[in-house]
Amino acid sequence: MTQTALLRALGLAEYAETHALRVYGASSETEIAAAKAILTHIRKGDVEDNFCARDIHRHGWSRLSDRDQVQSGLNLLCDLDWIVAEDKRSPAGGRPTTLYRINPRACQ
Repeated sequence: MTQTALLRALGLAEYAETHALRVYGASSETEIAAAKAILTHIRKGDVEDNFCARDIHRHGWSRLSDRDQVQSGLNLLCDLDWIVAEDKRSPAGGRPTTLYRINPRACQ
C-alpha cells in the first residue's frame, strides 16, 4: 500500500466517522426526548401500570406521535429500569402483546 492510498483511506474513515456521530447523536436525542415525555405522563398519572405502546401512541402527545419514537422511548426506559416489559399471550393464541409495568420510583 502506498502512502497516498493510506492517507486517502484515513481521510475516508474520518469523513465516515463524523457522519456516523451525527446520525447516532440525533437518534439518541430523539430517544431521550421520547423517554422523558413518557416518564412525564407516567408521573402525571396519564399512564397506568400494565400499559402498552398503543396506549401512549393513541394520545398523540408531543414527541410521542410516531410509533417508532414511542417504542424507542419505551426501550430506553426499560434499559434504565423505570419500566419493565412483559409479553402476554392471549389464551386464544396469536401474537403476544408487550405490557409495561411501572417501577414505583418512576412515580416519585
